[in-house]
Amino acid sequence: MSKLVRIPQMFITDCSDCDCEVPDAVRSTKKHFWISTERDELMQELISRALLYSNTMGWNKEILGLCYSARFTLIALAKAGVLDDKELKICKREFGYNV
Repeated sequence: MSKLVRIPQMFITDCSDCDCEVPDAVRSTKKHFWISTERDELMQELISRALLYSNTMGWNKEILGLCYSARFTLIALAKAGVLDDKELKICKREFGYNV
């Protein structure tokens, strides 16, 4: 089994509510899910959505928490070594931070 990474529940729950196929939680706490770091189609969908939501920061105050959750998801995935170089560059260019 691959390693696990802790990500915020809010973003991945929203993805599931939108009927997007994302990695299943292996373990959970009140505010976080632990998911596999395996790079597959489900992980790619999660990363793509996180990049999209992170880039909408400040556009819609009603989803600000969700945007932050997407950013924190990207940070967690980067620290776990899941993001590729292209995705890391997008994060740096678009959001002004190194993950």
